[in-house]
Amino acid sequence: MFAEHAAKGSRGALPRMLLKLERPLSAGTGNDMHHLHVSEIEVLDVSGAKIELRPHDASPFVKKGYRSEGVFLSYEKAVDGDSATATHNDFGPDVQYGSEDHWMAFSLAEPHGTVREVHIVAKQPAWFCRAVGARISPA
Repeated sequence: MFAEHAAKGSRGALPRMLLKLERPLSAGTGNDMHHLHVSEIEVLDVSGAKIELRPHDASPFVKKGYRSEGVFLSYEKAVDGDSATATHNDFGPDVQYGSEDHWMAFSLAEPHGTVREVHIVAKQPAWFCRAVGARISPA
């Protein structure tokens, strides 16, 4: 589920653990299902303590986010600690629907314990069906 990646710093390469949430095109695009809307992602260690997640990267439409009321709903909203906010991949007449795998990746703050579970909260319960085919994996 997680992978170590090298992050270059002043002391050389340091390992970094990444989590990636993806909704690939192969999961289907029919019935307006190809979206990635997330209110919160939480990672818990074996003691049940939250492990802080930090935005790392995202696919272009997820990174940009849809603009709603002057705010871009980009992937950072998934780890802002506010379940009232949510991500929303960019869409609309100027965006080619179904043209990219949607994904978002986060680094786990150091130090952290062994990961026990990952919780993903959908933007709206009725839209959780859009998560069908989504997967969590090493980035």
